[in-house]
Amino acid sequence: MDLTKLENRYNLNESEMLVLKFILEDLDRALKFGIKEIAKNNFCSTTVIVNLAKKMKYSGFTDMIYNLKFIYTNKNDEVKDKVFHLNLDNKFDIYNENKESFDKIKELLEVNKKNLILLYGVGFSEIVAKYFQLKLLNNGYLSIFSNQHQNYEATNLAPKVVVLVSKSGETGSALTILKKARNNDAKVIVFTNENRNTLGELADITFKLHDTNKLDDRNISGNEFFPNCLLCFEMIIEFLK
Repeated sequence: MDLTKLENRYNLNESEMLVLKFILEDLDRALKFGIKEIAKNNFCSTTVIVNLAKKMKYSGFTDMIYNLKFIYTNKNDEVKDKVFHLNLDNKFDIYNENKESFDKIKELLEVNKKNLILLYGVGFSEIVAKYFQLKLLNNGYLSIFSNQHQNYEATNLAPKVVVLVSKSGETGSALTILKKARNNDAKVIVFTNENRNTLGELADITFKLHDTNKLDDRNISGNEFFPNCLLCFEMIIEFLK
């Protein structure tokens, strides 16, 4: 497992990274061991583990373990020991779970059809954000894409609507754009995973889509998040007609 993004996101030091790797290797073992035994096995103090939990925004050791167990183990069990397949019949689930967001985005985009709409994403999120931008453009919406948040800050771009795609909901550059958009009185739409996250909490409209492997930052394993984004985009376009 590549934990580089977690290391950078939470500014973890070497000792904290060793503990996190140890915990994720076997979450049931970590829960059974407890904080003292984990510290002993990693030749560190319990303070290191407490600081790790705090940096990752958990209330303590037990809260961290249970949340990681839910995010990592439970979600991976859904596709364990079977061939991964995309659930293309889940469009009704997407709609039902995001009905209020669908209603809001329809109204927002219709009002701003002739105003500038900026879409942003990096990595795999860039690919699906570009798709939505082109889809909007082909339907008469004044939309542009950027994967450089510096462009937004350094130019006189004044979009009325900003659309951000972030699987984790914690992408630093996307958060920078969100704050800039807020300062310019632009409305922000976020497509992210179903768990509580920073971008989802701060956006005006949030679409929460199933993320099969939340700790798979490099998108190595099969994942429904990005296909769900595309399906969501297609549904939005149909609602706009």
